[in-house]
Parts: sequence; C-alpha cells; structure tokens
Amino acid sequence: MAGAETSIKQAIQEMAKVGAPELLEGTVISESPLQIQIANDSKLIISEAITVVPRHLTEYKTTLDIKFSGDTALDSTTTVNSLHSHKLENFNIFNAELAVHNELKKGEKVHVLAINHGKKFYVMDRVKE
Repeated sequence: MAGAETSIKQAIQEMAKVGAPELLEGTVISESPLQIQIANDSKLIISEAITVVPRHLTEYKTTLDIKFSGDTALDSTTTVNSLHSHKLENFNIFNAELAVHNELKKGEKVHVLAINHGKKFYVMDRVKE
C-alpha cells in the first residue's frame, strides 16, 4: 500500500502542525487499489496514494515461537480421529512463520482520520457493525 511506510508517530506529528484532525467514517469500495468512500459525502473517495494503512489492517507475515507442555490447557494427547493421535508434551517450534490475512475488504466500514485538512488520511480501524 502506498504510504504504508509512514508511522503513526509521523502522522500524529503532521496533525499537530496543522490543527486538529477530523474523524470520519467510510466504506471500502475497492481493495486494490484501495479506495474508501467517506460517509455522507458521495464525492469524497480517498485513494491509496494519500492514505496510510497500519500494518494490522494488511496482509503480512510475522514470526512466533510455539511451546506446548503438559502444563498447558491442551490435553497431552490430541486426537484427530480415532485412528490417529499425537503426543504434544514438550513440543516446541521456534521462529515459526505466521501469515496474517487481515487486509481491508470491500464493503467494510472504517474509521479514518483526515489530516492536514484532507490532504492525508490515516485509517484507524474497522468499525464494528
């Protein structure tokens, strides 16, 4: 996404320079390229080029460590079906890669901060309906 390299710190610093931001609600009308239609203003559609989307609202990969032991909430034997089972005691995976599929989807409602009188936008999060 364009502008993804801009941090929230940079966005807040920009806001402080030009006055208070405006909190808007919008609907994703296109995923690629990202376009968001601002509620109550049929003419205002913001594009990917002027929008900052935080990582948690994108598709990304991260690493994690997984450790199972007899003390976990999981049973020490996990049965997939009656013919197949695995022991999970002291089972560890380090530096496992996890793919997170959390990108914005068409039709989703979002909260957006308008920064610098609408010259830049920062997508805050999805709106729970």
